Amino acid sequence: MVRKKFAATEHVEKWYTGQNKRKIGLTCALTACCLFGLSLIFTKTGVSGVSVLTLISWRFLVAFTAMTALIAAGVFKVNFRGKPLRGLLAITAFGPVTYFLAEGRGLQLTTATEGAAILAAGPIAIMTLSMLILKEHPTPRQAASIFVAVAGVILVIVAKGLSAAFVPAGYLFMFLALAADAMCIILTRKYLIYSPLERVYGMAVAGAAVFTPLALREHLAAGTLREYLLLPFTDGGFLTAVLYLGLVSSVTGFTLYAVGIRYLGPNKMASLSGITTIITVVAGVVFLKEAFTLLQAAGTLLILLGAYGANTAAAKAADSSQTTAG
Repeated sequence: MVRKKFAATEHVEKWYTGQNKRKIGLTCALTACCLFGLSLIFTKTGVSGVSVLTLISWRFLVAFTAMTALIAAGVFKVNFRGKPLRGLLAITAFGPVTYFLAEGRGLQLTTATEGAAILAAGPIAIMTLSMLILKEHPTPRQAASIFVAVAGVILVIVAKGLSAAFVPAGYLFMFLALAADAMCIILTRKYLIYSPLERVYGMAVAGAAVFTPLALREHLAAGTLREYLLLPFTDGGFLTAVLYLGLVSSVTGFTLYAVGIRYLGPNKMASLSGITTIITVVAGVVFLKEAFTLLQAAGTLLILLGAYGANTAAAKAADSSQTTAG
């Protein structure tokens, strides 16, 4: 009787812990999606008069400086002792380094609408790489939900006008960015030896180490080095954009996103990422006074249905496995 009671209690504790982890992961993921969605407003503000390298170099310099200060003050805890750096180097090589370089070059050769349409296929790339690398297969309902969410994202983008000429090189760069983003998410799940903060700090270090020299070289060649170094102190709009992108989006957003991947898995996160598009559309209507058509509303509804379907399917699968184990 005692053993049965202990086994039942242990089962309830495991179930409760699993429920809490899913709730924590979902909360972190949704918050990160909101932060990433709002970052579009600040990105547009930041690049209104500067190059892409200028913005992203300052973004990661701010993120690196802030995280280093918090670590030194004991607010953030990181410990790389005994942990192989190979995995962290792989993660940072794909995101942020490859992703931002490919995205920046791709957007120079295509429009933002074209680039966003390609990157909307991220959930499909993640699902495919999950099967190849993690041997993690989504349930039929999860797969259907991901496709529904992607259809919604594409519909929202097409509603804003997909009319630019086809540029093969630009599309190749955008597909490279798509693959890099998917690989970063997959590797984040694969190398769980690193805490979310350690992964985010690694990304900040890599971004600052790579993009800062590139930006310095760009401004040295243009003879605008002094302007580059003083830009955050002479342009209030640029400073606001950099602080949001560096502190709120890069540090807070990526940390929450990493926690979400750890507890929810890449497939579920893939469907949730479509919510970022919803936030972007709403922010565009409110802050940029953009029109919101019925076609965009239909796409937004599909994204919500896809995210809801993936979440409920994952929760039912987890509950079923717990019941079977008990």
